[in-house]
Amino acid sequence: MMPPRALFITLEGGEGAGKTTQIVHLSGWLAQRGVACILTREPGGTNLGRKIRALLLDPDQAGMAPETELLLYMADRAEHIGTVIRPALAGGRTVLCDRYFDATLVYQGAARGLPPEQILRLHALVFDDLTPDLTLLLDLPVEAGLARARRQLSKGARPRKESRFEAEALQFH
Repeated sequence: MMPPRALFITLEGGEGAGKTTQIVHLSGWLAQRGVACILTREPGGTNLGRKIRALLLDPDQAGMAPETELLLYMADRAEHIGTVIRPALAGGRTVLCDRYFDATLVYQGAARGLPPEQILRLHALVFDDLTPDLTLLLDLPVEAGLARARRQLSKGARPRKESRFEAEALQFH
């Protein structure tokens, strides 16, 4: 019997939607079925990506130009695809990623006002248009998700130095 093809699966959703929790459950479920997989995230799925993540999520960086934000996410993604995602897929491992391109379209496109067609062109050009085989969208009311995320911050379950998006106005989300 031939092993199943490696898949690229992403989890998307607003702040506090449960992506990180559900990706761990999904990984366990796949492992029980003999599917070799890796868990990763954007931003921050590589050593360089963790440094970029620190900049992107730092509340002291509020007011960052939308174009700067977009290009930092794209730099993180370039490193991530080249050193984690493509090698894992080529090695037959399924990739489970906490956020990917859909988050860019929503946050930097819809929320920050950058033209979606420019974001799509950049992604196609730089990343050879690598798209997930499956995206799971976790959806809940924005107020509930933000309350969960802010509760995690207040309890110390998430670092305060990564709270720039939780500080955004409700309209942003």
